[in-house]
Amino acid sequence: GGGGQLLADHHWYLNWAGPEGVILSWADLHRRACHEAAASWSVYSAASVKLLIGEWSLAANHDAPLDITDPQIISELRQLFREQLEVYTSDPNVIGSFYWTLRMGSGWDPRPTEESPGGQQVHGSSAYRSFASYPFRVWSLLEMQAAGVALPLNSSFEGTCSFVPP
Repeated sequence: GGGGQLLADHHWYLNWAGPEGVILSWADLHRRACHEAAASWSVYSAASVKLLIGEWSLAANHDAPLDITDPQIISELRQLFREQLEVYTSDPNVIGSFYWTLRMGSGWDPRPTEESPGGQQVHGSSAYRSFASYPFRVWSLLEMQAAGVALPLNSSFEGTCSFVPP
């Protein structure tokens, strides 16, 4: 015998959790994050296959616009952030997760040039703030952190879903 251990790369997005054109309520998004996410990878867990949540985000409702200056939306997004991480960190078969993406819409140009072989931030832009014309701010982890939504990834999220009805 001898083969290595199997690792599954699973992508979990609430953005496409409902039918297109249907706006899910915050209560439904929280319920899905807490009580449906793990069901999407249960086939791996049942087989004791280790799992990496290779992509997840705070986008919801097919990229419906969100005003991330609204305190209520910030609160809902922060709760959604905590809920998803609680589910990922509480499953012993999940060995890690990656938010999509660190920065998006922010003026980061990854293309190597002679002057900047590792890519560069476009002059006049910021890694922590999307361009004004970029509507999908929730895809950027740095922007969510700057808005007070994203918390340190090594925080404890235990119990976050305990108040969310199934």
